[in-house]
Amino acid sequence: MKAIQNININSELIYAGNDSSNEIVFNTVDSDGAISFSKAIESSTANDTIILETNTLNLAGITGFDTVEFDASNIIFNTSNKGNDAYITANTVSTRGESDLYLNGDITLSSSVIDLSGVNLASYYDSSEAGYSLTLNSNESNGQFKLNNLSDSVNIGTNDELTHIEGLIIEGSADNTSNVFISGELTAERFMANTENTGTVEMTLTDNLILNSVNEFDTKNVSINGNYNLDINGSDSTDSIANIGSISNSSSIIGLSAEGFSKLYLHNDIKVSTGNISLSATDIFINKSEALNTQEALLIENTGNGTISLNGHTQTDAVSYTHLTLPTIYSV
Repeated sequence: MKAIQNININSELIYAGNDSSNEIVFNTVDSDGAISFSKAIESSTANDTIILETNTLNLAGITGFDTVEFDASNIIFNTSNKGNDAYITANTVSTRGESDLYLNGDITLSSSVIDLSGVNLASYYDSSEAGYSLTLNSNESNGQFKLNNLSDSVNIGTNDELTHIEGLIIEGSADNTSNVFISGELTAERFMANTENTGTVEMTLTDNLILNSVNEFDTKNVSINGNYNLDINGSDSTDSIANIGSISNSSSIIGLSAEGFSKLYLHNDIKVSTGNISLSATDIFINKSEALNTQEALLIENTGNGTISLNGHTQTDAVSYTHLTLPTIYSV
């Protein structure tokens, strides 16, 4: 379907195709065109591709397609008439680079392949004057999530209706492995990955990753690797908490910084190559023995010439005795 300026569909749209794979394209010609769906789009065949090409895209959910492709400068995810069902379900979901993605509700993308590389994120305010969260899961299969070069939308600073997203949440899937490729600089109150410890989630830095104003960070069940820097900047609030799991179990990241938290829990070994390790919180808990049911010491290691800094009351709340090994020069 093609239009010069706008396409507006106010009823529920169900595509009833056939056994063959089909490609459905919605396109506007003008550079400032818009496509709007007030209700969810559905496919009844599960082997079709839907492509949405326009300047501004308003959605209310897409389900049942094999592939969903967004080619739009502005993408607005409004709430869906499908209720608590996943907002988008497909085998592949992708956007073109440098799109602005706005959340107007808590949104779940459920797909084995999700590519949001280059996306600039923002949220409208909810009823409590907070932002909304974006959740990714692999739809009960092995997953690949491409989140390269994420950033905050510059429009947050000029539009009073917009704020930073509340959270970026990556769910695991039982008996499956999800690989997350991530980089950029993002502001979010929550950054959570595999908190329920279902399946395996591996996170690889494809460039430096900076997370700002984080009140809750949780990767205790995730392994983070990649030859770049990871900076986690807490909110400095009294209830801020960070749970950090394995860092560099297969390939060393350059450096790690986690600062501005009230409580910081270390659940597994941390290793960097040439950069520094800087951990700062009111209380730092060493919890490897309890998390992994082991008496092995938790190792914090710099294999190059960098420094290790622990700034806070370092302790454990594990039931059994726990150990901390610092094999290089460090400061407390």
